[in-house]
Amino acid sequence: MIRELESQGVVSKTHSPFNSPIWPVRKSDGEWRLTVDYRALNEVTPPLSAAVPDMLELQYELESKAAKWYATIDIANAFFSIPLAAECRPQFAFTWRGVQYTWNRLPQGWKHSPTICHGLIQAALEKGEAPEHLQYIDDIIVWGNTAMVVFEKGEKIIHILLKAGFAIKQSKVKGPAQEIHFLGVKWQDGRQQIPTEVINKITAMSPPTSKKEAQAFLGAIGFWRMHIPEYSQIVSPLYLVTRKKNDFHWGPEQQQAFAQIKQEIAHAVALGPVRTGPEVKNVLYSAAGNNGLSWSLWQKVPGETRGRPLGFWSRSYRGSEANYTPTEKEILAAYEGVQAASEVAQATEGEGGSSQLAELKAVQLALDIAEREKWPKLYLYTDSWMVANALWGWLDRWKKANWQRRGKPIWAADEWKDIATWVEKLPVKVCHVDAHVPKSRANEEHQNNEQVDQAAKIEVSKIDLDWQHKGELFLARWAHDASGHQGRDATYKWAQDRGVDLTMDSISQVIHDCETCAAIKQAKRVKPLWYGGRWSKYKYGEAWQIDYITLPQTRQGKRYVLTMVEATTGWLETYPVPHATARNTILGLEKQILWRHGTP
Repeated sequence: MIRELESQGVVSKTHSPFNSPIWPVRKSDGEWRLTVDYRALNEVTPPLSAAVPDMLELQYELESKAAKWYATIDIANAFFSIPLAAECRPQFAFTWRGVQYTWNRLPQGWKHSPTICHGLIQAALEKGEAPEHLQYIDDIIVWGNTAMVVFEKGEKIIHILLKAGFAIKQSKVKGPAQEIHFLGVKWQDGRQQIPTEVINKITAMSPPTSKKEAQAFLGAIGFWRMHIPEYSQIVSPLYLVTRKKNDFHWGPEQQQAFAQIKQEIAHAVALGPVRTGPEVKNVLYSAAGNNGLSWSLWQKVPGETRGRPLGFWSRSYRGSEANYTPTEKEILAAYEGVQAASEVAQATEGEGGSSQLAELKAVQLALDIAEREKWPKLYLYTDSWMVANALWGWLDRWKKANWQRRGKPIWAADEWKDIATWVEKLPVKVCHVDAHVPKSRANEEHQNNEQVDQAAKIEVSKIDLDWQHKGELFLARWAHDASGHQGRDATYKWAQDRGVDLTMDSISQVIHDCETCAAIKQAKRVKPLWYGGRWSKYKYGEAWQIDYITLPQTRQGKRYVLTMVEATTGWLETYPVPHATARNTILGLEKQILWRHGTP
């Protein structure tokens, strides 16, 4: 294998101070693929300002097409079509039988290879004005309502790729067909289904006899969990035998779970297709059982008697959640169900909601500042695949289609038109980062995204102003909110300390329009029903009643809310924290009470 790669110029002999162990992988067709264990190199490799689209997001997007015909294109040896810079080759060295080699082409196993490959293929397709398609690294799918339409789309994309220097094997092109496999999923009429061969393989598996076999079985079925109602509750006995602290013991409970999940896989329902429009109703069902939470998303489409399942989610209780009251469990299930359902809605091209609109306003603001400050380049960080995908590839397609999809204006068309004008004049690098990352693993990109998220939380209606004044008022409102709703001078100082240049007039306008500040002032004037008795001897802000309530865990790991009620007015302040401790109580009093209400 190495000799063959050397003869093709993919690898060559070298002498390098770097070296990584090889890690051959057998492909599905029985051939071997040479990969190298680059874990040590990956740990010290800096991040790139791009990312490969999320596989689930692509599946949701493909569901929304509801096409009759499909075709897929798998580029042959796509990584090996991309030359590796000569100065970078030494760090990719590996040794085989005492001889050191290195890669002359993009290697598999390095963490940025998929990103670079995806980006170059995407750029080639955009340059060639490829017809509508979806791409995941070197896998591409096209669709349409007739076989001829799909054939012509596929033929044009193949021509663009060949012209760009990529190789296409005829055996790697599938379709046009009404049923097709893409990203391991069977697609038909916009519905995603578990392939028959996968079902047969899983149902033929024998009961595990070791932890390793149990883990292999769970790995085989885990990808299809969205097709299985209450998946987590069914397989929880199987996870027990895979834990490090537990000895492997296959009992009646495990055998029952094993048989039940295979039965569920055999009769799993197809998901989708996703429909959009005002006449379509999305229905979310959530439930809290004895062993965990579950929820499912359905669509009710006019003219159809049965609802369409879009996905099933579930998980077991964590930590003290099993001890929650029934009401708290139901609230937790509803909360996480809304989060899961929103991912489906956000993945559909041309569709979005208020949270993404706020991010678009932030993008517009960043572009405006970049031009005024004459920045040579702008780096944007976002945890929204909707925003990232639009900036990566959808923007040009929308522009060519006169900002419409299927004869209807795209979501936030005016904002996207404005952004398209800016990006033609300024180089913009877009980086998608995962929002659901613990602080212990958060890098600079996640912190940048977190700052943008905080700014984007401002109500959209409040930033829909003339653009000449929008930038400064946007920043002033963000500074006033982030600093704890302080007065004009304190907000000004807070902003100056952080390098934000604001005027006193803009801060005064924001404070005048602030509903939170108005409510605090009103609360100071209104006496609650219980005013009098032991509270009458206190002045405003001198006495606070404090307590903790539980909270569905946030992405920052906060599970409790410190509640602080001002005794003379009943004004409520809240402060989310990870643990109900004395230290967090003091922090809450300092950050929420002393900052906003002053020292009594």
